[in-house]
Amino acid sequence: EIMPSLVGSEMCIRDSIDTLKNVQLVYCFSEYMCEECVRQDLCVLLDIQKRIGADRILILTAYADNRNNHIRLSNLLRKFRYRNIDYSCLVFPKHNRTGMDLRYFYFIDKDGNCKYPFYPLKDHLELTQYYLGFIAKKIV
Repeated sequence: EIMPSLVGSEMCIRDSIDTLKNVQLVYCFSEYMCEECVRQDLCVLLDIQKRIGADRILILTAYADNRNNHIRLSNLLRKFRYRNIDYSCLVFPKHNRTGMDLRYFYFIDKDGNCKYPFYPLKDHLELTQYYLGFIAKKIV
């Protein structure tokens, strides 16, 4: 089941994921997050995608539904499968010091349970690589 501490509207997320078979790794971010941080995460995610396959990964974004954002996302995420969903469908955990929303990954097991949430840190690609390597071993 979807982690209630991370996801606001379970049905929004389930609708996005259930239509895609084989998804086991989800990455969530919004337009309010550090763009450079997201780009760093995507670089590492692209390497893992080559190992586990694009069908295993889904990126959920929460951007306002307008032409500029459609163009931005299609360029940024052209090598990935993604769904832009309403911001109210995702609950982003808050950083305990800054109060800023955090981007995150999670794993979906064979029973549909969400496990192993991970909150990447800017300029600590080695931690993200380690996490995604751990997930890749669960998938492959």
